[in-house]
Amino acid sequence: MTPARKYHVHGTRLRGRRGFTLIEMLVGLTLIGVVAIILVAVLIASARSRGSTMNQLESTQAASAALDMIARDTRSAGYGADLDAAQPQPPIAYVDSLQILLCENLSPYPDSSAAHQSPLAYSPTGNPRPKPIDGTAWQPPMRYRTGAEIVRYTLDLNNDGVVDANDLATPDGADARRTKNPNDYVLVRQVYGDSTGNVANNNGGTTERIAIVSKPGGSVPPLFTVYMQGSSTPYDWSNGPVPAAQLSQIQRVEVRVSSPSTKPDWRGNYANTELKTVVNSMRNTPSAGPPTYVCNGYVYNDANQNGSKDPTELGLANANVRLGNIYSTYTASNGFFMFRVPAGTYTLRHTPPSGYGSLVNPDSFVVNLSPTSGTISHSFGDTARAGGWVSIHVFNDANQNGYQDFSETPLASMKVTLTPGT
Repeated sequence: MTPARKYHVHGTRLRGRRGFTLIEMLVGLTLIGVVAIILVAVLIASARSRGSTMNQLESTQAASAALDMIARDTRSAGYGADLDAAQPQPPIAYVDSLQILLCENLSPYPDSSAAHQSPLAYSPTGNPRPKPIDGTAWQPPMRYRTGAEIVRYTLDLNNDGVVDANDLATPDGADARRTKNPNDYVLVRQVYGDSTGNVANNNGGTTERIAIVSKPGGSVPPLFTVYMQGSSTPYDWSNGPVPAAQLSQIQRVEVRVSSPSTKPDWRGNYANTELKTVVNSMRNTPSAGPPTYVCNGYVYNDANQNGSKDPTELGLANANVRLGNIYSTYTASNGFFMFRVPAGTYTLRHTPPSGYGSLVNPDSFVVNLSPTSGTISHSFGDTARAGGWVSIHVFNDANQNGYQDFSETPLASMKVTLTPGT
């Protein structure tokens, strides 16, 4: 073999060992970068989707739990309530757009018709007392005879009558304080019943945090909407809470819960779930018969005899009050009485309790109850100085010593005259 051929073969081997060109390397790196960007974008989108899904799931679960609990208790309103009292215990004790208070016997066993175990019905003189029924027209006139407690759903955690940022500062508002959403509030369920823990005048007021919800107002609908009997339009909350005298006319309650997530998504938006249901609130109380209307008032000690009940003048208990010839009741411990009767014209009168007499003459009022009359109130001012019992005993004072001796006999059929005076 000649030397030139050897050189040619050696040159061919050198050309077979060359590497990638610069263009090939750039194309490869570009492809790898595109693939990496696609993978990162997929991972980011997946993480964002997972976060949004978890936020929506959290919101849905909170709204569903709150709605189920409120609907369950509202359907039980009036169960085991004292419906035979002179002023019957109402299924709904109070309701506005933000809260509702229900009367129901949550723990009937081992209660019986004759004996009720603790907790008993809410005591208006015990503690604690929810703001809507503390010293207001909605306050129960007495502790009812059954074990029907008061169940309250509210956002007013500090019980000051207002739903605001102060409610978030309470221990029960901790869940809402931890979120970044400024419209987050905590919905709680409270149960009030006398003799909780077998302690007299202890209303309990146990609190259970239910869910984080949005405060109604603006674009957020009311938590509660009520429909009165015979009306297809909801009650207008601009008129205030449903009046105490009209609570028995509530036919159904619409519960609408708007629950946001506690964390925003990557855009800064909070997932929100709005659920609603309609509950016929009268299912546990009889609704047959004609519409009824309210006549109420007080029998009180009119100490200054000015004809009106002053804040310092106490009510008189156990005074008999009659409306017409059919309806009769006795005043509660605070002197309050109430009748719920069909429309008509009645005469309202009363019998003062022992030791008191009526200051008003004549001691009666004509009452006209109708769909347009609303609640009619009349009070009776009694006073110990305006009347009472005078006991007289007549006897033959033979020795004229002013005392009835053993041998001195009583005299029958004697005429006695009581001269009017102070």
